[in-house]
Amino acid sequence: MPQFRLVGWALTCAGVGCALMSLVASTPQAGRADILVLSTRADLVTGGDALVEVRLPPGASHTATRVAVDGRDVTASFDVRSDGRYLGLVTELRNGRSTLTVTVSGRERGRLAVTNHPPRV
Repeated sequence: MPQFRLVGWALTCAGVGCALMSLVASTPQAGRADILVLSTRADLVTGGDALVEVRLPPGASHTATRVAVDGRDVTASFDVRSDGRYLGLVTELRNGRSTLTVTVSGRERGRLAVTNHPPRV
């Protein structure tokens, strides 16, 4: 009987550990903004458009946030949705690699490389 309790205890600890790791993985690191391409993988964008989510660090305001692609301000493409997510459709990505940069109150908080490929005809 003690072996079954030990196995149960080990499985419980493993489950709690996995739950905590997934919570940490879904929360931006302290002071950092997470940038996620939702429409596809960041390295497989096609046609020059990408649906992007920015997860701001705790305490950061979207009104103090700027989003840029290779220095071009695309903040106007972003808005807070009814569910609280900060999303935007980034358009006119050039073919090849571009860098999305998020700044909050003038400090860079996140950066993501995005690679756009021409659409196949």
